[in-house]
Amino acid sequence: MNLSIIVTKNQDLDNRILQLHNLYSVIPHTSCKKVSCADWCCSKLKESMDEYGNFMSLPLIYNIEYYAIAAYIEKNFIASEKEKLFSVEKNGAKCVFRKSDPPAGCMIYPVRPFSCRVYGRKTPDFFWGIDYPQGCAQSIYCPDCEPEDINAETRFMEKSYHFIWRELEKLSKGLKVCPQECEDVFRKTTGLNELLVLGWIERNELMNRNKNWYETQFEQWWKIYSVLF
Repeated sequence: MNLSIIVTKNQDLDNRILQLHNLYSVIPHTSCKKVSCADWCCSKLKESMDEYGNFMSLPLIYNIEYYAIAAYIEKNFIASEKEKLFSVEKNGAKCVFRKSDPPAGCMIYPVRPFSCRVYGRKTPDFFWGIDYPQGCAQSIYCPDCEPEDINAETRFMEKSYHFIWRELEKLSKGLKVCPQECEDVFRKTTGLNELLVLGWIERNELMNRNKNWYETQFEQWWKIYSVLF
């Protein structure tokens, strides 16, 4: 993958990533009583797949989080690892960053996205800037995910939870979602200027494919994935 379009030095992007980390810094810590069970929170739920088995890969992230993770990978991983992590091929429903060898854990834990940081908590029915029907948040709650400071957790949910979702959207606007020479095809096919939220592998694909792919295959790709958002 040509990482130059992702990790090229850019002061505006650097500032956005700094703001992202500042948002992350206010999230209270939790403890997992069953670290070995991470296959649950790091695997795609079957109900998120369509009738043909298509699914949006994990992690599902905002644009700004994609760029922050990409910069972290570029700095901390060797070439063969980068090639694997920036692949456009899916290999099962588990998150690409889930460690396959012991000890279990996340390969990008310091820059894991907000959706991962709040997964397992008792949250409001509000995700990706959208109010969901009452009770939806119960599907991501895990009783083995315990706040280390219940008062801090309560304050976070009351004062910061909704705010961070909205800030992630703001920080993600205007960032490149595909190669420049493919932008016209992208806009014509989707009717959009950008996609603020997308799965990691799907984002890799849009960033990595050439103009011929956009002109011949992107329309079909969009028909599949536009209904999975």
